[in-house]
Amino acid sequence: MPVTTLLILLNVVANATAFGAIFILTGELFPTAIRGTAFASSNFVGRVGSFLAPSLPELVPKTFPTSEVTENSLLVLVVVAALSAALMCTLEETRGKSL
Repeated sequence: MPVTTLLILLNVVANATAFGAIFILTGELFPTAIRGTAFASSNFVGRVGSFLAPSLPELVPKTFPTSEVTENSLLVLVVVAALSAALMCTLEETRGKSL
């Protein structure tokens, strides 16, 4: 049970880190003419992930047949969210740069 709780907490933190930056970065990285399209595209990919996430417990037993479904499903979500958060942290500073 503590492992499951820890994985849920890590998933929430990583999702908040990655998703919150979308609003800031689209305003700073893209010119006004394509800013809406860039935000809509990134938001669409996030929504597709949200749509597919509930089917993860069905897919995990086929991939990891000998282990506990809940913890492995959460582990997959945590890895994807942590990878997204890590990639967001590697983006360069945009202060003082023109579009």
